[in-house]
Amino acid sequence: MNCALPLSGVDVAPRPRGSRRRRLWELPAQAHELLLGLALPPELLRHTLQQALGRQRAARCVLGGSDVDLLFSAVHDMGTRNMLSQAVHKLLDTRHALAVRQLAALREPDALQAALVAALDDTARTHEVPALLWAVLTHACGGEVQDAALFDVRGWLYRRQRAAQAETGALQALRLERDRLAAELNDARSSAMAAHTREQARALADAAALARLRGELARAASPGEPRPAPSPSPLRMQRPIATAAPAAAPRPAEVAAPAVVPEAPPSMPPIAGRKVLCVGGINGAVDRYRALVEARGGRFSHHDGGIEHNLQRLHAQLASADLVLCQAGCVNHEAYRCVKRHCKRFGTACVFIERPSLSRFERELRAPA
Repeated sequence: MNCALPLSGVDVAPRPRGSRRRRLWELPAQAHELLLGLALPPELLRHTLQQALGRQRAARCVLGGSDVDLLFSAVHDMGTRNMLSQAVHKLLDTRHALAVRQLAALREPDALQAALVAALDDTARTHEVPALLWAVLTHACGGEVQDAALFDVRGWLYRRQRAAQAETGALQALRLERDRLAAELNDARSSAMAAHTREQARALADAAALARLRGELARAASPGEPRPAPSPSPLRMQRPIATAAPAAAPRPAEVAAPAVVPEAPPSMPPIAGRKVLCVGGINGAVDRYRALVEARGGRFSHHDGGIEHNLQRLHAQLASADLVLCQAGCVNHEAYRCVKRHCKRFGTACVFIERPSLSRFERELRAPA
């Protein structure tokens, strides 16, 4: 690339006379910087210079360096008439031919300056500033207004830079505020979910405790039935284990073995071969329920009503049951509704026993619904 130094001080080129337009190399270096920086995209300037140098050297030319380095290097070559400055002048004339034609009819320097100032003051005409600057500076009267034009354009660029910085700061503040609100929203959602989870766990614990208390009250109100050892806390979900009870002399009602259940009278409807599902009941008496059913030829199945067994297990047991005995005082609400809904839908025989009792269980076996 030509390494000619830029002109310093006052432009020594003679002032154009008549209607002759000024050339790029006749303009001051300050004008070169503004024109190449505003009126030409960096890619187009690089391509134009590479083509001009390629024609000069009759070889393919590739210019390296950043866009800023290329711009300041090209500014040095615009101060004299050479192949590079001529190529850039032709390119600017071609790109801004409309603005050149529009200002060609003006003959007064004040009119030229007014046309440029009008575009600088109108934000809707910002895109016209590079073309108008080129048309004003290369106009036959451009030498008389070039200092004012360059001053106005520099002020316009400064204002744009300040506005862009202010807008960037405002956008950054908005982003920070958005991130802060998003973090607060996430914290609120997490707190709400944690609170909801705690409420659900509390509700399940209360339901289980209520079912357990109902069962214990029902056992306490039924004379002659075995009473399990008291649990340390009524709110615990675990059923008391029969083997954990302290050794004590059994009451007369508790020594009867399941195997000595008397045979059913001839008038009792037979349950032999039928699968009997017992839902709920007295804790620790499941073996006695089983003995009563199997002594009559039935097949026994048990679900504790939601105390420890889940509802998926209950669904599977209901599907295979021929007769359901639901001791309602010892099951939770979900298990109760599940039994009622299934038996109504599929026509399964079902008997609801209000209070758990071995004697009532045996009576229902004699007359199943």
